[in-house]
Amino acid sequence: MLGEIEGCAHYAILDEKERNYEFETLPFGPAWCDKPLKKNRKTNSKWQGERWYRFIPPSGTKIPEQPPSSHHCGTSVSGRIRGSHPTNLGEIVTRTVCFQSGSDICWNEQSLSTEIKVKNCGEFFLYYLVDVKACFLGYCAK
Repeated sequence: MLGEIEGCAHYAILDEKERNYEFETLPFGPAWCDKPLKKNRKTNSKWQGERWYRFIPPSGTKIPEQPPSSHHCGTSVSGRIRGSHPTNLGEIVTRTVCFQSGSDICWNEQSLSTEIKVKNCGEFFLYYLVDVKACFLGYCAK
């Protein structure tokens, strides 16, 4: 039945416990990023580049709407969506992902924020995610 909603049957899974908004990343330790590998950084093992993704536990089930803390979610600068998730079945909305650094909840917004699509698939959400713009940024889940 879930696959009956157009476009809700094909996606990649993001399920790493380190991606959860409560997971604290060491401030100067290794941090994942949702971008192809860069020197001294590591690409998240489940990251497959630009495509539709579904978050499932233990990572969480959706990208938070409220800012997580920086140095959480397995990365240095944690991402959340600005705005709300779509409420209608099958609805797709475009949202900006802001990344929090310290007390700045949308740090360096002009150059680092990304635009994604969010789809309401009934029992879950799908996210069309793109590579982050710098390899100290990552998408969070709650």
